[in-house]
Amino acid sequence: MHYAGLYSDGQAIAIRRIVRGQDRRSASLEKLLTAIAEHPDVLSVERYASHFPDPSAKAARQDYERRWGDGSGRVDPVKGKKALAELTTWLRAVFAHADKRIAHIEFRHPGVPLTFADLDKALDRIGELHRHWALLLTGSDHELTPVPQQAWQEIFARALFPGPG
Repeated sequence: MHYAGLYSDGQAIAIRRIVRGQDRRSASLEKLLTAIAEHPDVLSVERYASHFPDPSAKAARQDYERRWGDGSGRVDPVKGKKALAELTTWLRAVFAHADKRIAHIEFRHPGVPLTFADLDKALDRIGELHRHWALLLTGSDHELTPVPQQAWQEIFARALFPGPG
């Protein structure tokens, strides 16, 4: 149970940091979507279409308007703000856990413990949002696929500390 708590706490803090950031110098999804909404001319339909060869540019323009556009070749600020609001609502329990149970240790905050399923859904939603907006920025689809770097369960095969006597 202890290791599960460490894992879920670490994931909750990481999710909060990725979405919200910690200070004005750190990058976050919130800051990215806010910047896109405040500067809708920067990521224009022409910029997006320039990532694709001529035969595909027309389809790219249509895709842009459907996904991000306001009908005039600019990003619709409402779409970014809506995406951020939906994500923030969706992650409310993760943020509450990170803020009240980990970062500020409010013992009176009973809360519902986060489950691995909650964290998996949160990470999936962040991945979907990243994929959607990274396509606008780069013209490339960024599939985020977790790749285990080792047989991670092996660390639990032996006791961390020797037993008594």
